[in-house]
Amino acid sequence: MSCSDILSDWSYELGSIMKDEEHQNGIVGKKQLLKKMMLRIRRVQFLREFDVVCCLAGTTDKDHEYFSEHVLKPVYKTLERKYNRITV
Repeated sequence: MSCSDILSDWSYELGSIMKDEEHQNGIVGKKQLLKKMMLRIRRVQFLREFDVVCCLAGTTDKDHEYFSEHVLKPVYKTLERKYNRITV
C-alpha cells in the first residue's frame, strides 16, 4: 500500500473508533484512547529509528525515513490536535 492509502484508511478508521469510544465511555475514555494511540506511535517511531541507526549499522534506509516523516508524524500531529481540543 502507498503511504497515502495508509493515511486514508487510518483516518476513516480513526473516526469510527473515536465515535464508538465516546459513545461507550464518554469524553474521558476518548481522551485516554487518544493518549494511548499517541504513545504507541512514539514507540513505533523510536523502534524504527533504532532499527535504522543500530541494526542497519548507521546506514540510512529511505523507506524508514519516509514512513516516519510522511505517515507517522502526520498521524501523531492529528491525534495531538484532537487530544488538546478535548476538555474534561
